[in-house]
Amino acid sequence: IRTLTDEDRNRFLDTLRTLYDLRSEDGQAKYGSRYNDMYYFVKKHLHGAAAKDCDHWHDNAGIVTHHLAFTLELEQALQAVDPTISVPYWEYTKDAILYESGGWEDSVIFL
Repeated sequence: IRTLTDEDRNRFLDTLRTLYDLRSEDGQAKYGSRYNDMYYFVKKHLHGAAAKDCDHWHDNAGIVTHHLAFTLELEQALQAVDPTISVPYWEYTKDAILYESGGWEDSVIFL
């Protein structure tokens, strides 16, 4: 995500914002059946990954199966709005190194 041009990053974030602002029913009427809103994705992610005693999506093989399928479904919802969008890779561990002394809020990721 750090290597996206400003135009590409803005287009991605604007499209992602649509998923926050437009509920699934209205989005599916406008963009088709692959559209789902962010409430759908948050609920789905919490259901599969938020149990304190067992995280089915991030532990062991779950990352390869469940989480990748979840990311694909998110990407397809974004592409329903803008077919040129793909979910960019975010090397999130890099923020811990780049901003270990603080100031992570200044990262391009959070601007």
